[in-house]
Amino acid sequence: TWIVDGDVHGSMKQLYVNDFYFKGLQNTRLNIDGSISSLLDVNNISADLAIREFSTSSSDLNLFIPKGAIPGNITIPEKIGMRGTIKGNTGNIRTDLAINTTSGNARVNGLFRNLSSPKNIIYDLDLNTQSLNLGSILQMPETLGTITSDLKLSGSGFDPVTMNAKMNGIINSVTFNKYNYKNINVDGAIRNQQFNAIASIADPNIDLDIDINGDMSGKFPSIQMDAQIDSIKTFALNLTTDT
Repeated sequence: TWIVDGDVHGSMKQLYVNDFYFKGLQNTRLNIDGSISSLLDVNNISADLAIREFSTSSSDLNLFIPKGAIPGNITIPEKIGMRGTIKGNTGNIRTDLAINTTSGNARVNGLFRNLSSPKNIIYDLDLNTQSLNLGSILQMPETLGTITSDLKLSGSGFDPVTMNAKMNGIINSVTFNKYNYKNINVDGAIRNQQFNAIASIADPNIDLDIDINGDMSGKFPSIQMDAQIDSIKTFALNLTTDT
């Protein structure tokens, strides 16, 4: 059963939407206000929308996402909800979105370009996460868990092989190797599979400052690390089997 309601008027060049409501497929709902331009021109279609409610599921999204658009090592959360604003087109779009999923929550405020080409996507954004389950999304549940953070991210691409990006901010908590690390300040970059990161950790079981450089292009990553270590309790961090 499909349900459509609301006030929609204008033309295909400029369409105005007032309290538009849609319910359909298995788990998808949409309630929006705003305008959409150039509906007949796929390359230039643009929008200025306030999203009051958008909720869907991975099964519904898979009906529309082109094959190969999502990397094989990414798992879409089972349920997704979103509220906020979107302005622009697939070439240049600005967002301020609060996203709630069965794998944790995030807020994304920033600019995206080249959305139609995931490998070439360009971004400049502020990213806030709350208990976002990276292990589930990246299919690494034995290594990674949830992350709560306030980060600034800019660059292009999300695949580590082609990614060119910078990141800085604070990771309030992140689970790695079944231990929940806290209070990590990080400033890093990756380009052509060469990466560097400067981080400081003030966790009850690990207190250090670290500067890491590495190369991910070979069969095995190479890493060079300089560290100022105050204390590391390896047993508590699940790095050793005893104290």
